[in-house]
Amino acid sequence: MNNIGAVVCFSSDDESFIGPIINSLTPICNKIILTYSEIFFDGKKQDKKIISNLKKKYSNSKVNFMKYNIDLDLQNKNMDGPNGVS
Repeated sequence: MNNIGAVVCFSSDDESFIGPIINSLTPICNKIILTYSEIFFDGKKQDKKIISNLKKKYSNSKVNFMKYNIDLDLQNKNMDGPNGVS
């Protein structure tokens, strides 16, 4: 197998797509990392239950979930629209 990895950024809104994405990547990747945050870029909270369920269902030696933090103060300084969203 090739040494190929994939990083997929997702949100709780993407719940229905995560399974098909993982199933598509599994045959060609030896490592899949799914990144998520607890808030959306506009500051609204994501559905933690959905994220928790996805982690329980799909985490294994090949698939890992990684949380990242969104710094809204920094984002607001560097982007144009309301709450830093253009």
